[in-house]
Amino acid sequence: MNKNIKNKIWTVAIAIASVAMPPAACSNDDNEMENSAEERPQVNNGLYAVTRGNIASTGGTLFTEDDIEWFDVNTRELRFKKTATPLAKKLKPYEDIGFCIGSESLFIVSNLVNPVVSRTYFDLVLYEEITWQNDEAVSVGYFLYDCYPSQFIDAELTTINREKRATQWDAFLEYLDNKGKLRK
Repeated sequence: MNKNIKNKIWTVAIAIASVAMPPAACSNDDNEMENSAEERPQVNNGLYAVTRGNIASTGGTLFTEDDIEWFDVNTRELRFKKTATPLAKKLKPYEDIGFCIGSESLFIVSNLVNPVVSRTYFDLVLYEEITWQNDEAVSVGYFLYDCYPSQFIDAELTTINREKRATQWDAFLEYLDNKGKLRK
């Protein structure tokens, strides 16, 4: 690809990201969370995920490690225990998901996506795969993918984003492994 076009793409991507990205719901430093103490997730220890939009609108915590059955390193499937409310109903459109351990932020998932999403993501997404039978959803699978659609897995921006979160990704895997929730 022409270097000039690459530079323009980078400039646009950075501009969009800087405008669209709200402050983190969990923090790596001493900064306060986005909302007041009453609206913050009441999770002090363990792995959990929070919505990064309006925390109060969804009760803050999207799921905790107790909701996770396992994570498969090879397929990248994040299997949840059966819950009454699917993740898609807990999230607003284009709402980021912050993965945390205790008060430490691990990484941000850009969005919950599914096969009908036409937008391109060069960063981590939670892919929702629904299996239908007789017009009824019979199972839902969730996968943590480095990009969406998968044809961009080797794109330069996807590679850069994957490398930026490598340490946090390793911490995520190590934590799940220590809890016996990692499949290899």
